[in-house]
Amino acid sequence: MEYTLKELMTICAAREITTAILFCGTGISMLAAMAAKNINAPESVIF
Repeated sequence: MEYTLKELMTICAAREITTAILFCGTGISMLAAMAAKNINAPESVIF
């Protein structure tokens, strides 16, 4: 299975997120925050 560069960047960024409060914009940063909430930071709050 092949992934695009944007997909890889999103997942790499999501793996780095461990904080409880996230301030993010739109696009890849929002996708990364949402992925992090589902993968490794379920207690996080996204603003």
